Amino acid sequence: MPKRVQSGVRSTEAHSIASGGPRLVPIDPPSSTERQSVQMTAVIKDALIRYYGKLEVAARLMGNMDKSQLSRDLSTGHFRFERLELLDDEGKAFISRALFEAFTSTDPRVRKAQLIRTLRHTLDELAEIEGVA
Repeated sequence: MPKRVQSGVRSTEAHSIASGGPRLVPIDPPSSTERQSVQMTAVIKDALIRYYGKLEVAARLMGNMDKSQLSRDLSTGHFRFERLELLDDEGKAFISRALFEAFTSTDPRVRKAQLIRTLRHTLDELAEIEGVA
């Protein structure tokens, strides 16, 4: 005869003596920083796949990290950004651009300020080249 295993009380249920039965206890939604972390790691995961072709390749470059662990860390938002330091410079730049594009404001005033900063930086660089030549 097969043995029966009695299931335990689920973590979202609480028993009350007064009500005589289980009631659902609300689970706190993730905080905004947790949501933002998951969003950032989702962008990183997408960028890693687009640049390296597979997460497995990126995982090997990140100190022979297990592909499954990398995928889990990226999905849960527990990815350690120091792992990106182990990637080649072009890979880091690609991921940085992906993050910049994903989180840049679409406000025209912000974009205008960014363009002005870029132009000033370019003009300063040009002045340095002119001074050397």
